[in-house]
Amino acid sequence: MGAEAGSTFIPETERSNRAVCLVSGGLDSAVAAGIAQNRGFDLYFLFVDYGQKTLAKERECVEKLTQHYQPRESRSLDMTWLKDIGKSGLFDENIQLDEANFILEYVPFRNSILLSAATAWAEMLGADSIFVGSSGGDHICPD
Repeated sequence: MGAEAGSTFIPETERSNRAVCLVSGGLDSAVAAGIAQNRGFDLYFLFVDYGQKTLAKERECVEKLTQHYQPRESRSLDMTWLKDIGKSGLFDENIQLDEANFILEYVPFRNSILLSAATAWAEMLGADSIFVGSSGGDHICPD
């Protein structure tokens, strides 16, 4: 899942059918990647390490998605600084998330930050589309 050393900015005149897919290894991102592929996009996977306690399992699942979908490129982005500025049950090993305290899953502005990173990479690649899967809804992910 390593990044290639030198992705190159692609001018708008040379753009093709590229799509950046934010992938976490979960069902939502797997379905989003499948939709993108079924629509004929060349896939570029972006996985983000933001300090989540489920990192190892997510990486394992993203590897399986990468093997299945065979994206043109798959990158892992280090955004662990989010853990330093955001309090969340996704970071704290002492907090067991369940139906009663699911609101503690929220990482302040995480989704918007991840989408900003995906947008920046899409611009560099000349991609016209970004696919992301999320089922959290406003009660968990108000951003």
